[in-house]
Amino acid sequence: MHRTLERLIKGDSTLETHVRIALQKWNEILKDIDKISDEELAKSIDSEQVCFETKCGNDIKDEGQDIMAFTAIAQFYSCSDGFGERLEVARRVYNAIQNSQCSCEIKWDVKEVAEVYDLLTE
Repeated sequence: MHRTLERLIKGDSTLETHVRIALQKWNEILKDIDKISDEELAKSIDSEQVCFETKCGNDIKDEGQDIMAFTAIAQFYSCSDGFGERLEVARRVYNAIQNSQCSCEIKWDVKEVAEVYDLLTE
C-alpha cells in the first residue's frame, strides 16, 4: 500500500478516478448481497480481481490490489458513526475475500485495512 499512499501524498489526480471506479465495481458486486450466499459472494469478488488490478491501478497490479482492498472495507465506514448499520455487510465482504480464491496479496491487504478500521474487534 505504500505506493498507493505515496500517490495520494503527491497529489496523483488519477487516484480519485481509480477509487471511484473501484466503488462502482463494488456496487455492482454487492447489488444483490441480500440474495446471494457467502460462497457466491466470494466467487463474485474473486472473478473481479483482475478488473480491479487493471482498471484501478494504471495496469500496475499491486496498486489495483491496494485500491480493491481498502475500498472493500472503507466504503462501509464513516468517521461520524463508524460502521454503524453497515457492520455486518463489511464483515461479510471481509470474510468473503478471505474465503475466496483472490490472491494472498489481496487477502493480506484486506486484513490490514480491517485491522486499521477495527472491523475484527467491533
